[in-house]
Amino acid sequence: MNAYIVVEGEADADLIRRLIPAEFSDGIAVVAADGRSSAVSLSRTILGARQTPTALVVDSDTTSDALANEQKTTLNDLLRSAAGATPYLVTLAIPETEAILFSAPEVLERIIGSSLSETDRISARFRPKETLERLIQPAGISSVRDLVSRLSESDLARLRRDRLVGEPIEFIRKSLQPANIGVRRAS
Repeated sequence: MNAYIVVEGEADADLIRRLIPAEFSDGIAVVAADGRSSAVSLSRTILGARQTPTALVVDSDTTSDALANEQKTTLNDLLRSAAGATPYLVTLAIPETEAILFSAPEVLERIIGSSLSETDRISARFRPKETLERLIQPAGISSVRDLVSRLSESDLARLRRDRLVGEPIEFIRKSLQPANIGVRRAS
C-alpha cells in the first residue's frame, strides 16, 4: 500500500472509498476502525510500524471552531509521536463525515427526489447523519451505503470539491511524490 486513509467506521469508509479518484484507487487503502479511539490507535500503528503515509479522518462531533481546533491539535500530537518522518494528516469532519453529502445539495436532492427545506439545511449543519437518515427513508433508500452507491460520476466530481475529501486526496498526492518521501506533513 502506498497510503492509508483511516476513518471511524464502515459507513465513513464506504463514502470515502467512493470519493477517491480512480487514479489513486489502487494505491490507497481506506480502513474502517471501530470508533474514534480505534481510528487514532490504528493510525499510530500504521505510521509507526509500516511507516506509510496516513490520513486520519474523524468526526469532530462539534460545530465549535475552538473545540475542533483543540481536537485537531491533540490528534496531531498523538500522531506526531508515532510518525517519525512519515507523512500524516489529520482532517476533522465538522461535525460528521456525512456533511460531505450536504456540500453539494443538488446531488442529494436529485437522489432523494425532492428539494431540501431550509429546516433540513440548518439541521444538516449540526446533525448531518441524523438529517440524512431522516431524508433518505421516504425516498426508499435503505441506508447511507445505498445512497452512496447511487452517486454518479458527475455527483462524485461535485462532492470531491469538499474540504473533507480534497485535503486527504491532496495530502496523498503530495506524499506520494518521490521528492517528498520522508517529509512529515501535519495539518
